[in-house]
Amino acid sequence: MIGILVAVGMIKDNYFVGGGTADLRPIPTVIGPRLTVFLAAVGLVLSLWLIIPDRYFLSQNADYEGYFEPAAKNLLHGYGFTWHGPSSSEGIPNVGFHLPPGSLFIRFPPAYLLMVTAAMATAEKFHLPAIYAVDALNVLAIGISAVCLFSIAAMVFGERRALLAPLLCVTYPGILLATKGGNAEIQLCAAVLGAVALLWRAVRYARRRMLGFFGAGLIFGCAMLVRTQGIVLLPACLIWLLVFPRQEQLRVRLGWVAVTLIASALAIAPWELWVYARSGALVPLATEGPASVYDGLTFAAKAAAPNAPPAAEFPDEVKRLSADFLVGCRNSPSVFRTFAYVGTQFRLRPKAVAEFFLIKAFRSWYATSSGQFDHESLILNLAYGLLFVWVLTVAVRRAGPPRLLATLVLSVVFSTWAVTIMVLSIVRYMIPAIAVMFVLTPAAIGFGRKKAPSVWVAPPTSEQPPSRDPERTDLAARRA
Repeated sequence: MIGILVAVGMIKDNYFVGGGTADLRPIPTVIGPRLTVFLAAVGLVLSLWLIIPDRYFLSQNADYEGYFEPAAKNLLHGYGFTWHGPSSSEGIPNVGFHLPPGSLFIRFPPAYLLMVTAAMATAEKFHLPAIYAVDALNVLAIGISAVCLFSIAAMVFGERRALLAPLLCVTYPGILLATKGGNAEIQLCAAVLGAVALLWRAVRYARRRMLGFFGAGLIFGCAMLVRTQGIVLLPACLIWLLVFPRQEQLRVRLGWVAVTLIASALAIAPWELWVYARSGALVPLATEGPASVYDGLTFAAKAAAPNAPPAAEFPDEVKRLSADFLVGCRNSPSVFRTFAYVGTQFRLRPKAVAEFFLIKAFRSWYATSSGQFDHESLILNLAYGLLFVWVLTVAVRRAGPPRLLATLVLSVVFSTWAVTIMVLSIVRYMIPAIAVMFVLTPAAIGFGRKKAPSVWVAPPTSEQPPSRDPERTDLAARRA
């Protein structure tokens, strides 16, 4: 669903062409630059699979093994979204996170479950292991993500410089090593980048603008149906629409926000109506909220889940606080009740709670669910962090589209980071935010050699598509 929706809008060059502050000519290709980027990204991932040993891939995922895989098999057997497997009390593993028979599959949103089910059905038809088809979903999502990054960067920096963004993203170890196994964050990454690309294109160019905002809203809705953390990305981007693109009046931007919001509501409405009809309760996308926040609060407790890192790595006060969360929030019926308990602890011992969440904020950028490669991940992501700070500084120093794009990137990054701090703080949940930061890396190419425009380059308003040559596009905009 997401792959088709994004690919149709992204690979066609007559929609995502032109624009930028660079003076580079377009890439001469036979099949089009976006299709070239897609095929190159897919080929690069498959080539690196042959080189990197399997033990380094993040293929062990409790969500996939304990929920998505058994739920997909349940759907393939014709039982629908109602669990007909054994109860976890019977001692049989991987039965859907302790779901009793007759439970609805509403712990997570439905999109990724449907993708896994379709992949398993395809693998069964061709007599292949199911995990191969799931891996193919990841490769497809990586290809789409690369096209999205290239399309955004090409509108600002030109097509040749824009090639750097997908190249660095695809080869980033945190993303590459998540391309094997059932990692829904790879699919979420494709949806988020697709929505951001459509949003950015609609802001930059007047041609078919409202269609762009409507498409962005639909894909934001699809992102929510992949992982619930997508629910914070839409408000963050809508606030960005209201505050930063000031080339249009506020009432016009309010119209943009309304169209995007309506499209998102249309995307998630069928699922919400179905859940209400079956359960009789209003469920915001899924029921995983309280359990996810609980996992994030108990990561340092000695009695935490088996995938938690060793408790000895954390200060004693943090371990005691996490142990208190383990007991005090165990049966919390809602996220709000859990946050109320955290607020009470903050009033009682503010220093410990502040240290606790500072550790979680830092761990969001390097920690893994198993804790096996945390030290290597820390060193690696410190290096990438320096790169991101540098290119962000370069983009902010440039006026016009690079600076505006930097504000959009920061909106996505900080909203994703906030959600990751609230739940289990691991770098896998930050994949969409890390991927979108690579869109700024072309800003560093040739910086200081030629001064970028110091004013906003007005978007073209004619019915003709903008030129693929950024130099001609900017010259026409200045004459207008």
